[in-house]
Amino acid sequence: MQNLFLDPVLAECGDRTNIPKRHTPLGVPEDWFHSDRLAEHSLAVSSFDFFVDWGAMQLKRELWQKKILNLRIGKSLESLTEKEITKALRTDQSFVSLARFAKSNEFKAVACIIDDTQDWSSDSACLIFAKFDPGCSHGLTFQKSLLPEVMARISKESGGDAPIGRKGLRYGTSRLECFLSRTTSLWPGDVDSILWRKDEPDRPIALLEFKKHTSRSRIGFSDQKLSNYYPNPDRKKYDRLGIFAQQAIPNFSIPTFVIYYSVERTANMVLVEEIEAGDGGMQSVTMKEIAGLTSSDESIVSMLIEAITKIA
Repeated sequence: MQNLFLDPVLAECGDRTNIPKRHTPLGVPEDWFHSDRLAEHSLAVSSFDFFVDWGAMQLKRELWQKKILNLRIGKSLESLTEKEITKALRTDQSFVSLARFAKSNEFKAVACIIDDTQDWSSDSACLIFAKFDPGCSHGLTFQKSLLPEVMARISKESGGDAPIGRKGLRYGTSRLECFLSRTTSLWPGDVDSILWRKDEPDRPIALLEFKKHTSRSRIGFSDQKLSNYYPNPDRKKYDRLGIFAQQAIPNFSIPTFVIYYSVERTANMVLVEEIEAGDGGMQSVTMKEIAGLTSSDESIVSMLIEAITKIA
């Protein structure tokens, strides 16, 4: 039976068939930190998009997760019923994990249901927002919003307009995200992964940012570190992580790590850098090299988890 929703896929904005290169022997962080693998280590994981009000430098309490409608099953946003959405989300492991994390830490989990074949330049394009609400009968509340309403909501949650330039993103996880990157209402930035021990979603052990290295990178892989990208050119990306780590849970700072990985076939190591927010912004705490890797097997997962938990 086909799923109602598809996972978002990172692809070139101008050509959605062009998928970024993968390292075939080692795999990529999305493989290593997959929920099934982490469950074997009594860990849970979630990924989502979140808002920062940049005027107030304040973390907002809604967490969004994109759900791309699988049109092969013959459904459209117009024909989709609340009952069908509820049934699909109840068995969607990524949204179940998000809802659990959100409920434990006073966030609202929102599934953003997208028909990504729409003409996003049209004001008639729309989304369905399904918000987890344990207080209502179905556990979800629903809102259908036209694109101008979505853009206004994004700007409000972000504390105003936030343009990144006329060219926008080169790669995005949806055609919608690519379109919005050329406007002043950018889709919110993401948490690549957040990990917690089973039954302890209120005390995450790691907030993870994945940083890819390719043959076109101007910096050698062994020289990868935060100071190459912060404060310039990626101040906002890393400040977002710092704000989330500091403000998500009262009186608790989530340990934050950058996982540097290469897609070059000759690469045989991964770098794990712990970073944290200080008085002058984000700063590096420690760096660990995991070398001698040969394949995307369980040893990589175990070594990464060991490195993160020992550092944390």
